[in-house]
Amino acid sequence: DDISKVKNRTHVVVVGNVVSTRIVPKAKSFWFEVIIDDGTGKVDGWFFGRKEIKGLELGSLVLMKGLVQMDEGEMTIANPFYQLL
Repeated sequence: DDISKVKNRTHVVVVGNVVSTRIVPKAKSFWFEVIIDDGTGKVDGWFFGRKEIKGLELGSLVLMKGLVQMDEGEMTIANPFYQLL
């Protein structure tokens, strides 16, 4: 699906290039955030308890699958299934 057509609280499969990665600290935990862009929009993938994922780096083409939820104005998928393409 085009990321621009993704609706809140729906299960999706999206494909895009990694445009950003970072470790997000929260209280006593953290997660690895990967933002993908397909040219129509962006989705944040949150991988809880991870500091990195081999192969998910800037420019990588990746498929993400999961439940999309709006969080502070951004579309996010918590612990998505992912596949490097």
